[in-house]
Amino acid sequence: MIDERILKNIPGLDTGKTVTCIDAKDMDAKTFAKKFVNTNTPVLIKGGLKHWPAYEKWPQPGYLEEVGKDSEVNYYRHMNFSSDSSMKASAKKHNFAQALTEMRSGLDEVLFAPVSFKAEGFKKLQKDMTGFPFIEKKPRPLAYPDARMFVYKGAGSNWHLHVLDETLMCQIHGNKRVALFPSDDGNYKELKEIFYSDALLKDENCMAHLADKIEPYVVDVEAGDTLYIPPNWWHGVQPVDHEVGMTIPYCWRSPYHKISNLRYPAIRDLYKDAFKKPGLPMLVVPFYGLITLFAQCIYRTKLLAGR
Repeated sequence: MIDERILKNIPGLDTGKTVTCIDAKDMDAKTFAKKFVNTNTPVLIKGGLKHWPAYEKWPQPGYLEEVGKDSEVNYYRHMNFSSDSSMKASAKKHNFAQALTEMRSGLDEVLFAPVSFKAEGFKKLQKDMTGFPFIEKKPRPLAYPDARMFVYKGAGSNWHLHVLDETLMCQIHGNKRVALFPSDDGNYKELKEIFYSDALLKDENCMAHLADKIEPYVVDVEAGDTLYIPPNWWHGVQPVDHEVGMTIPYCWRSPYHKISNLRYPAIRDLYKDAFKKPGLPMLVVPFYGLITLFAQCIYRTKLLAGR
């Protein structure tokens, strides 16, 4: 069973734009940073993680079960909802090895288990993730873990965006379809309400009136591929097969000229939230804002100079 509600009722998917696709052997650090990260543009890197030991080891029955035999994870019988309260309300602790065994058993259910590599039992898995030649520097992310794992069967991730940090969606096993579009299109407030309330899962027509206002990109991500998902891009992720899938969101801090870019409504919301009550965010958010302003001046100067 695949929960298809994530993408089924999004207007414009049938005529969606195509994400740029580049073979891993043709992607270098300069191209990745200059053409995609700096410009906040998604790109599919074919075969981007096939050099990882994880690509060969983790799908093998028994490997992850042995690693996680003494570890508990939150285990869900539904997709990864956008609503944090919905996820917290339905979380059930479960032994990871037993959860994975159930996924592999042929049970026709939607199943989802997020894994933290900070948990003692899973730390050893990090040796199977050997980085990327096209990512020259990987500063520690501000909001997200460096990496985490989603193990699933038939479960995708409902629509959301990352306000901060860069994300490389690393597909270890199983295939997924991703739809995405930028959040600076004038419909942010309405889409935020629809997506973060999971309204799209309850009312298939709740976005019909936006058919001429959004132009989604659509891309299929196969096992071994990596997809760069820029910050402040709405995206929904859905499996296209019945495999026990494994996905790694691999994150790092954005370049300074992007961190507090007020072009994006979600960044403006961040400022509003920071000043709602006295606290550390009142100092941290404006600090990064000043850094971003300075970095943008340098970045634009380099663009004008053709560098």
